[in-house]
Amino acid sequence: LTTILVFGPITPIIFQAFLDKPLYDESAVVTIGNFTRLFSEPGMAGVFFNTLYFGALTMIVAQVFGAVMAVLVGRTNLPGRKWLGEIFIWPLFVSNLVIAFGWFTMYGPSGFITLAAKTYLGGAPWNLYTVTGMGIVAGLSQAPLTYLMCLAAVTKADPLLEDAARSTGAGPFRALFSVTIPMIRPAIIYSAVLNFVVGIEMLAIPLLFGGPSGIQTVTTFLYNAGINAAVRPEYGIVGAAAVILLLVVAFLVWLQGFLM
Repeated sequence: LTTILVFGPITPIIFQAFLDKPLYDESAVVTIGNFTRLFSEPGMAGVFFNTLYFGALTMIVAQVFGAVMAVLVGRTNLPGRKWLGEIFIWPLFVSNLVIAFGWFTMYGPSGFITLAAKTYLGGAPWNLYTVTGMGIVAGLSQAPLTYLMCLAAVTKADPLLEDAARSTGAGPFRALFSVTIPMIRPAIIYSAVLNFVVGIEMLAIPLLFGGPSGIQTVTTFLYNAGINAAVRPEYGIVGAAAVILLLVVAFLVWLQGFLM
């Protein structure tokens, strides 16, 4: 049943990528022209670069904040660490679209904190309408995923190994980088690949912040060309782009298993 539900919507997309006309058109013939048109589309190189950069930045921000928070909660005596950990996972229960609106309300061009910064500092050093700004927002929204995976690994790791390192003269940071982080490396690798996949497949944040400034990723390109097209949806190009995205994700899933 799961296979049917997964391959049900994927199969027609793959077929559409190799047809010169919409899938429902009986006169459609097999072709690879959609891929040629896709790569010759103006600005497509920039779209793929934006997607990879956005996904990588999302992954880096999520990994840094999530892993650090997991170590603080699971391996230190930080005051209030339990309720801080509970608050940290709240973004998992909120849609990325809602989170993006929240960031827009506070840090957008007319956001409360942005206006305060302009009033007291003469300007705001951030700009959400860039790939970097979008990546930071997306990374912070995905950090709880890294936190949960690394926290489980940290709490299950044997603390006697850290005690042994400390007893032989290692400082807290030496014990952290020599013992703790290697013990949670599988969780870091798993969550890193997962966050990168989520980043390149994310739509809400790139659509909200990238749309007004003309920045496109693969997902926003698919949305604009296939769903939001005003005249005639480019089903063939959309199918070709979706197949490429599917191949990239499949490779990342394989890479994740190989690294693990």
